[in-house]
Amino acid sequence: MLSYGIFKEILIDNIKKYMPAEYQDYPLKVEKHAKANMVVDGISFAVSNGISPSIHINDVYESYKECESVEAVLRAAAEKMVKEYERISKMGSLPDFAVKENVLMKLINTGMNQELLAHCPHREVMDLSAVYYWAVAMDEEGIATALITNDNVGMMCVTEEELYELAKQNAKRLIPTTIQELGAFMGLNMGDLALGDEFDSVKLDHEMILVTNKQGLNGAVAMLDDEALHTVAEYFGDNLHILPSSIHEIIAIKAEEGHEKELAEMVADINQKEVPLGDRLSDNVYFYDRLKRELTMATGSREINRLNAGQQENRDLAKTSMLQMGR
Repeated sequence: MLSYGIFKEILIDNIKKYMPAEYQDYPLKVEKHAKANMVVDGISFAVSNGISPSIHINDVYESYKECESVEAVLRAAAEKMVKEYERISKMGSLPDFAVKENVLMKLINTGMNQELLAHCPHREVMDLSAVYYWAVAMDEEGIATALITNDNVGMMCVTEEELYELAKQNAKRLIPTTIQELGAFMGLNMGDLALGDEFDSVKLDHEMILVTNKQGLNGAVAMLDDEALHTVAEYFGDNLHILPSSIHEIIAIKAEEGHEKELAEMVADINQKEVPLGDRLSDNVYFYDRLKRELTMATGSREINRLNAGQQENRDLAKTSMLQMGR
């Protein structure tokens, strides 16, 4: 089996052989990309106008390890690269879609993403950070996204606070929060559940509720959706413990005092054994107070608060400097 380094060189040198003739003159670029919890090698077309989505060589290598056929994985990677490029090209160049109406946000782990956070506007929430992205394309293929960096913020002349408010409003329109019983999709939209009559008629007597969004992508940001958490708490008639299943969803259960450490150990064990590194959010458990409508950490808060306090001052200074340069 080829090592990753050798496989990477082979892919870079040969992937265009599996592309249509019109792509043979397209130059390629390979860059390090900081994504959730890891840094990966991305390859894309080096176009001067517009954008070119990248594929991650690391993911292609994982496919190679499963089948050990270089030709098969290069052919599949080339097809994906061309397909995504053509899909995004239909959306126009960056200024065409880089509008405030397309801004969304997602949650990632603060401690595991220091390099990424150093280059993009973000908001720290306990041991997590909300980062912002554009929904470049939304169709039957899913969502294509582009992370909003500090340079983008300068170009847009917006603050982090403005991005946060935009992302909250846009999410209601583009990817509304949904809930489902764990194991059986219920198709309940949070906007519908907030209506009085339906609120009284629907009974959720299920032990565990999955909270995500319409696309099932980056849905753990529902932790910041007080309406969603409060609605689930009202149906349970109790406070909630929030389990971070992944960056894509959270699990809400009735809070039981004294079980926080046990729950955190369960979350950590599942993260290590079942959740891919790029999808992991946190090993901690969170507490939602139904009456106060407040979300706090049920585990790990003392150490996290100390670390966040030390990091936030430097980040605030960096953000202020960046915004002043952008304006």
